[in-house]
Amino acid sequence: MSVGEDVRQLMKSQAPGYLDFIKAAFSAKPNWCWLPPNWLGLGLFSLLGLVNPGFWLLGLGVELAYLQTMAGNPRFQKLVRENMLSVQHTTDAEKLGRILRTLIPEARKTHEALQSRCSTILKRLASQGDPTDAAHPRSALEELLWVHLRLLQTKQNLETAMNEGSATTDFAIDEEITQLQKKITVGAEEEVLRSLQSRLDLLVERSKTREEASNRIAYLDSELERIRDQVEWIGEQSMLATQQNLVSDRIDQVAHSFQETNRWLSENQKIYGEVSELLDTPPAMLPPKLTE
Repeated sequence: MSVGEDVRQLMKSQAPGYLDFIKAAFSAKPNWCWLPPNWLGLGLFSLLGLVNPGFWLLGLGVELAYLQTMAGNPRFQKLVRENMLSVQHTTDAEKLGRILRTLIPEARKTHEALQSRCSTILKRLASQGDPTDAAHPRSALEELLWVHLRLLQTKQNLETAMNEGSATTDFAIDEEITQLQKKITVGAEEEVLRSLQSRLDLLVERSKTREEASNRIAYLDSELERIRDQVEWIGEQSMLATQQNLVSDRIDQVAHSFQETNRWLSENQKIYGEVSELLDTPPAMLPPKLTE
């Protein structure tokens, strides 16, 4: 059965309410049916009402009973949630595909490897207990993957900005600063000295800017490695732990430890440009089905 286009309106809410189930039930239809049976029923009662208005009242009662029955049915509610997750995953996958294509091959390969590792961990947790209990660690792992992707994109944007339109290296700038300092100390005419000092001041500022950028790239590299190390540690814990909730708690703690990194990325988003403008929240990066 399909729950129709109304499911797409539920994507922003991971916990649909009763009114959401009512909306989905209104357009629900079996896969073999071209139109929702509810629509056909409404059309039939509308036509019969032209002959006898009593059918309109009868149709209203039947419609209310149908919607209430469907919206309160646990199997239908489960179907709505599953369709929501499937639609969300498909939409996020399309957006993530566009983001990943902007990364250089090496960065893309690194992220996909981490994503595969997280998926393996999640499947292992699901196999150790109730697969539905893996929803919480899934969310925490996807937060880690989202931070990892943001770090990769920010690092790439920063490196591109540093190298764009200039082949000058840090060493070359430092050498030029040294040469200018020597020329100024030798002495020259006042106009020449002003020009040399102006160039020197500019090069010193460039040197400071590039040093700051290098420090930030070093920070990004360190955080990227920290995420990968943490995921490996979680993977090892998932093999040794006897209780799934212990591993879930550890995953939660790890994800929480990167809140400061997330804030740093958000604060620097306007400076370096970033991927979060495409997605408001951490997207679904792991497969919705944990078992075959």
